[in-house]
Amino acid sequence: MFAGNKARACMLLALLFISPMLAAGIVSSSMTNGKNAFADYRKGEADKPALLLLHGFLQTHEFGLIQSLATELTDSGYTVLAPTLSLDIEQRKKPLSCSAIHTHHFQDTVNEIDRWVSWLHQQGHSHIILISHSSSGITLADYTRHQPHPSVRRSILLSLGTFLRGDRLLKNHEAIAEARAHLSGNSEQLHKYTIGFCSANYLSPPRAIISYFSWDQARILAALQKSQVPTTIILGGADNYLPAGWQQTLQSHGLDIRIVDGADHFFSGTHEFELFDAVYASIKP
Repeated sequence: MFAGNKARACMLLALLFISPMLAAGIVSSSMTNGKNAFADYRKGEADKPALLLLHGFLQTHEFGLIQSLATELTDSGYTVLAPTLSLDIEQRKKPLSCSAIHTHHFQDTVNEIDRWVSWLHQQGHSHIILISHSSSGITLADYTRHQPHPSVRRSILLSLGTFLRGDRLLKNHEAIAEARAHLSGNSEQLHKYTIGFCSANYLSPPRAIISYFSWDQARILAALQKSQVPTTIILGGADNYLPAGWQQTLQSHGLDIRIVDGADHFFSGTHEFELFDAVYASIKP
């Protein structure tokens, strides 16, 4: 009997010192489009900001870089919420392929961020920092240029790019013109487009794809300059997925840019640790 009591006492003692990961779990919330969406929630120390991590285009919260950041930041005591955008799919769990049918609109993603920020606030978090990867930074730029929730204090945009990459960017007006021409016919008919990492195989009705195509460089820059919260952009020095001269363009508009020398779009290998350092420096400027 004594041995059993001792074992239970040891277990209770261990629980007292277990890390904040004990509070980790998958949570669900209803979005404005009527879909239920998932998020990875890991509760940290009450005196530190809560960090909302947003995955890149078509991915989920299980994307490698997002998971690495979530683990690193939680181990440092921060609360982390990493949502999976629904993309108009009920309880979406998997990344969407380019050839899937894409009916989601850009504004839907902005609305979902607003919902998740409100959810975090309802959990008692009054200091929230937004962190995104890749073109999802455009979503945060649009969200923060209006009236973000008062709890949102800062945004950090990793590998911020555009929806059209590299030489495809030069054809942005052609892509929009093609999609608008499709609108003159059956606006719900599916067509194949080029966007992000999808090359002429992104299946979408024209109205939905136009909501993304309309975010060209000029519109992104205007949104960033109108942000209602301080914004830091962290780029990899060897990121060949960004438009040519993008870093210089951002800097010429007076934006706060930090460069991780030699890092690619995903901060692969040892550059991940340099990314962590840059994120910490941005959280506590």
